[in-house]
Amino acid sequence: MEEFVLQNEKLRVTLLSYGAIIQKIEMPDKNGNWQNIVLGFEKKEEYIEKNIPYFGAIVGRTAGRTKNGILKIGEKEYLLDKNANGKHSIHGGRYNLSQKYWKGEQKENRVLFSVESPHLENGYPGNANIQVEYSLEGDTLHLCYKAFSDEDTYFNLTNHSYFSLSGNPEEEIGEQYLTLQAKEYVEVDEDTIATQISSVENTVFDFRIRKQLKEIFQSQEKQVKIVGGGLDHPFLTQYAKLEDETSGRCLEVKTDNHAMVLYTANWLHEIGRKNHTGIALEAQDLPCLSELKEKEYKVGREYERKTSFRFYVDFQKNK
Repeated sequence: MEEFVLQNEKLRVTLLSYGAIIQKIEMPDKNGNWQNIVLGFEKKEEYIEKNIPYFGAIVGRTAGRTKNGILKIGEKEYLLDKNANGKHSIHGGRYNLSQKYWKGEQKENRVLFSVESPHLENGYPGNANIQVEYSLEGDTLHLCYKAFSDEDTYFNLTNHSYFSLSGNPEEEIGEQYLTLQAKEYVEVDEDTIATQISSVENTVFDFRIRKQLKEIFQSQEKQVKIVGGGLDHPFLTQYAKLEDETSGRCLEVKTDNHAMVLYTANWLHEIGRKNHTGIALEAQDLPCLSELKEKEYKVGREYERKTSFRFYVDFQKNK
């Protein structure tokens, strides 16, 4: 497992070739104290042994859940590996991109990871080459995803980092503020399968004006309770902002994807960690898009998406 480091005076990012994982993102708070603001493991081998939450990893070929593991490409149906409750496929199956050793090449503050996925691996058609480039420019970490296949297939890639701007992995994120440019979100069922697109108007899911995440954790809304007492929902947005007033740290996420899945670490107790200690901002296309809208999800042989994470300190916070 190789380690790569991108760093400047604003950020230090540690990457691993296993899963193309972001192991650490270190930045200062308003008092100049540097801390890691993503959840993960200190020991590299722990990512192999118990990374059930996908800490920092690239997931796919398709992020999210595919209902009954059925993927439709034109007139054909492909049965994907059912690794979610034995009924559905999640994040690309049991042996997905998060569990592969990627080839990494570093040039200055850029690392290009690449990996091969053979035809019908976990059920997906086509021999695929998948690339993810991490590049650090000032206070911004850019991710560029590219994938190529020799057959029509479906890609929907994302990074599964969990952010906690307090820098304390044992502290709940309820006091942190979230803002989304989202008028709509996607409801899910008890298996967290997307069911319908709904307006955020007059719901707890309306983050167009920033609010603290504890409002979600304290909510009795059914959509909150069925996913473990937090968020595990797609939002139709290309922008998100997370703020921690105590540390002054801020994060802005921008993407050319159609949506972001927001997940507030509702099940970390399954690996002996505390729930709600981080939030994943998974920029991706909508899961099961063909079942939610008239247009089909985009199939083809080439795929490219970009997402940026800007980290900065607001020195006026909590004054």
